[in-house]
Amino acid sequence: MITKDDLLNEVSQKELNELCHLEDFSEERVLEDAIKDAKTHISTFVIIPEKPNQALKNICIKLTLLKLKEKQDYPKDKLMLIQEELEKVLLKMSAGKTPIAENDTTPPRIHKRFFIHNNWGKR
Repeated sequence: MITKDDLLNEVSQKELNELCHLEDFSEERVLEDAIKDAKTHISTFVIIPEKPNQALKNICIKLTLLKLKEKQDYPKDKLMLIQEELEKVLLKMSAGKTPIAENDTTPPRIHKRFFIHNNWGKR
């Protein structure tokens, strides 16, 4: 879904190296693990399509960076705020209000929120 190049469009090479640096693990393995964690988190909300659109890729990029920052002990309160915002968008995607596939032409679902009243009192 995303690659290291996609992450480099978001952050610099130096910052990505700092985020991926953990003792006893290669940087590539740490990066692959964070991408896999982000995909797993997204898949709890939606089924990841074969060709995801750019919005879903951006969410995956941001979640990957969050997972890397969690491993580097960044302040959790700031990370939780960002994660909550991303989860709000994922909830919209799971409800069908926002498309997730690249060539998705189905219109967004709009739920009608009203009750149909029956004539119970009339006989």
